[in-house]
Amino acid sequence: MVVSANNASLRLLPFGLLAGILAALASIMPWSMAIDQLAYDAWHRLSGNRAPLQHVAIAAIDDASLIQFRDTPLAFWQPQLGAAMATLRAAGVVAIGVDLIQATSAESWLEKVGAGETALSRGYEAPFRAALIEGDVILAAARGSEGDLLPPMEHQLLLPGGLEDTALVNLHADADGVIRRFQPRFEGQAPTLSFPVRLALAAQKRRLDGAAIEALLGGVPEVPRLIPFAGPPGRVSRVSLATLTAADALQRQEVQALRGKVVIIAPEATSLQDVQLTPYARTLPGTSPQLMSGGELHAQTVEALLTGRHITVLPPVASVLATALLGVLLALAVARYSPLRSSVAMGGAFAATGLTSLLLFGADIWLAPAPLLIGSGLTWATAMASRSGREARERSRLRSLFARYVSDDVADLAVSGDLPDTGGSEAELTILFLDIRNFTAISEKLSSREVFEMLNAWLPHACAPILAQGGNVDKFIGDAIMAVFGAPVHQPDHARRALVVARDIIQAAEAFAPWMANRFQDRGLPPFAIGIGIHSGKAVVGNLGTERRVEFTAIGDAVNLASRLESATKELGWRIVASRDTLNAALSSGATADEARTGAHAQISVKGKKLPIEVVEIL
Repeated sequence: MVVSANNASLRLLPFGLLAGILAALASIMPWSMAIDQLAYDAWHRLSGNRAPLQHVAIAAIDDASLIQFRDTPLAFWQPQLGAAMATLRAAGVVAIGVDLIQATSAESWLEKVGAGETALSRGYEAPFRAALIEGDVILAAARGSEGDLLPPMEHQLLLPGGLEDTALVNLHADADGVIRRFQPRFEGQAPTLSFPVRLALAAQKRRLDGAAIEALLGGVPEVPRLIPFAGPPGRVSRVSLATLTAADALQRQEVQALRGKVVIIAPEATSLQDVQLTPYARTLPGTSPQLMSGGELHAQTVEALLTGRHITVLPPVASVLATALLGVLLALAVARYSPLRSSVAMGGAFAATGLTSLLLFGADIWLAPAPLLIGSGLTWATAMASRSGREARERSRLRSLFARYVSDDVADLAVSGDLPDTGGSEAELTILFLDIRNFTAISEKLSSREVFEMLNAWLPHACAPILAQGGNVDKFIGDAIMAVFGAPVHQPDHARRALVVARDIIQAAEAFAPWMANRFQDRGLPPFAIGIGIHSGKAVVGNLGTERRVEFTAIGDAVNLASRLESATKELGWRIVASRDTLNAALSSGATADEARTGAHAQISVKGKKLPIEVVEIL
């Protein structure tokens, strides 16, 4: 139903409400969440390096380290770890994390198997134990369904903070197996803090007093938080454990560069397979998946904690409100513009939504695009369906209303019984189509009664020149008029008559425009204008219909082409478009230079025609 312009905003509000509801529903749908995860991962791949990495490094148990200490099982690497930790402390690191869970001490195991009675075995772990006693070392632990896997008691007792100097290395994976979040705090008994949080606190210990640390610990949530990755795998600087245990380690530049940093000793050798799926594992066209080690996952999280970076997730209400606004704007575009333009607007809205999400992501703000896209897209489709149904009903009603209009000649023939038979006869005709520009946009801003009033005011002005030249008002198609010249009464100068009528109708439209502006002022209507298409050729004319309802009309390729030329006025920007056939027929039938005055010429392609059609502008 067409409503007044004053109520236009009220008519659009339901579309905004619908968009908001759809966005809210989409935000809790698993398939919508999967789309958001796809976008979230894609933004990581597209963003590349997102922030500097200045506070963390990795001491890698890499392939070179395994080769150098190949004669010692990894479980008995306490001397190597102790030597590396001594080098790190001498280099000035602020905290050391050991991302390697040792369930038992080497000395306890040696004693258990009866090899722990020698001085060598009793001092086997001495370098490692010395590093633990000095503090600022965080040992890894893990929480499982069967309980916690903790460092051996012998190592816990050496830590200044005891069990508080251990932390959980558990990783939090989403349903698709990708790690996008970390859990700062876990429920249960100590240890409860995650490995990155405990390392960050250890690094800050020198700058914070005890009360400040406790306050920070109290504010650590149990809810998983998005990891603000600084960049793809490989961004964190690495030093091989083999390098740290070398005699000249402290003279090496890469070791000196560790001063003031948090260093994580982590297994990164190929055979140890500590690699994880992160957003960078998502493949885009032309890219390959990138896997990140568990040590780098912790390192990037520690960097974010030390620098205060975090991903701000916009609340669902923001997405709902944004979708509601977008739904109203798209419904307005559907109401005011053609289906093609409103479709372009929809595509632009989709692109703008994705671009906005990407730009906000660059500022560490996450806007989930799926609810916006789903809510606005379905709302646009609903508005299009509503418009199509409304236009169909409106044109059907107007056509039925004006179906009684016929030319005087047809009326005379009907009275005399000389109308052509139902089978039709072929005749040389000129067909004229005219249409009101922006009729849908005008209809959206007027009530049905006002549209009715406007057409009742305009159509007599349009029909008068047609009837004056002996033309036949064949039919009204909503706001459009089809007129035929040369049938049922033969007119040798039918083309000339059509050109004269077209000019007269244009003048009538210019005279009618002020009435429209005054009658519907302050409605924001586009200026009143029309477009006219004219073509001359052969068509079949006759009666079509049933015994109870008969319509005299013309059908054929000439009629279709005339209609296409009327549509071409929008693209060409001409008010009157006539085919070359019409102009030639008018000149050959005695049209004066003024009656056949032309402007621009062009060749256009129209639907249903293989070859271009030559057209002229009638001035």
